[in-house]
Amino acid sequence: MQAFRPVTTHGADGSVAGLLLWYPSLDAGGRWLECEVDALREGLAAAPTAPIVGFFPDDTPSLDVPRLVSAAMDALADETVVAPLVPVNDAVKRVDGRRIVSTVDRSGLSRVRGPAFARTDAVLRVLGAARGGTIRPLVAVAAAEQIGRLDAESATG
Repeated sequence: MQAFRPVTTHGADGSVAGLLLWYPSLDAGGRWLECEVDALREGLAAAPTAPIVGFFPDDTPSLDVPRLVSAAMDALADETVVAPLVPVNDAVKRVDGRRIVSTVDRSGLSRVRGPAFARTDAVLRVLGAARGGTIRPLVAVAAAEQIGRLDAESATG
């Protein structure tokens, strides 16, 4: 991916509520968002005061964006990365080679649907450590924040 199309969202008081980074849709393989570090830095520079950043593929269906950003803002008070989840309804099978071994209980399974959001400060911390090349920003942020929590817990325990 070469570039993002940044769009800011605003709260009722006119302040920047979030930065939405629209990107060309990924192929049908469903890969994680991977982008050039410089493109991500440029996209984030469009609204440096935005508390959250949303990653929206261009083929996202019509959404109530203000409501989605508000819900993401609330969820990001306690989390680092959030995304809408929907229950898995398709049959899921465990296989061994080409043989079906068992059916997987779907009651506890969900899949990510739609755009994902992260706290901007966490994305900026990850970018601060990146030299160049490409990055999977949501994966990197989640991994960096998880490592930070583990270090903090082990230091106090």
